[in-house]
Amino acid sequence: MPKNEESFRDRMRQFTLLHWGGLCMFASGFTGLIMTMQPAKNRAELLGRGIGVALGWVVGIVLVILHFVRRSRGKKTEKPRKGKVTGSTKRKQH
Repeated sequence: MPKNEESFRDRMRQFTLLHWGGLCMFASGFTGLIMTMQPAKNRAELLGRGIGVALGWVVGIVLVILHFVRRSRGKKTEKPRKGKVTGSTKRKQH
């Protein structure tokens, strides 16, 4: 079996912001579901759990939005070339 030369960090950098946002939203939703199975001892604990889940959702949504904003900004900065292209060409004159 060939040895993989990629490091863990390289593999994690291949994930897009869309993947990370989806992962945050899924994890916070799953955490909220698990926390409902264990009753809270007081209202402060219940509020803290809710804020934690909401924060996970907000972070996930922001990452998804950033994914699409960065993609559209990259397309707008590319300007098509107009006119004559300067530089030397290796075309033979007949």
